[in-house]
Amino acid sequence: MIVKKKWFAYNRSEDTRLVTIVPNEDLEFPMEYIDNTSKHLAAARVLDLDYAQYLYFLTIMFPKDVEVRVENNFPVVYWERNPAFYTFLQLLNARLSLIMEGGVDAE
Repeated sequence: MIVKKKWFAYNRSEDTRLVTIVPNEDLEFPMEYIDNTSKHLAAARVLDLDYAQYLYFLTIMFPKDVEVRVENNFPVVYWERNPAFYTFLQLLNARLSLIMEGGVDAE
């Protein structure tokens, strides 16, 4: 049985309607990240995408739900908190839980 954990959480931006997806700091996150910038890579890694593919995927699949902003020369995805966002967050959490249980090979 796969135990679904909330591996990913979200941070509110200064624009309170938008959030970013980040590793949940309350759990021992299974991937290393160095700083604020690199923690944005975790979701792409869970989906087995490089960051450019991840950005492309999100902007094509969720054009009305995401906004990419450049911060410190790094593109960061901002989401509107809506049903699409929560569904995507559930997908990330379920996929990482599956990976942790050994049900999916992660590169």
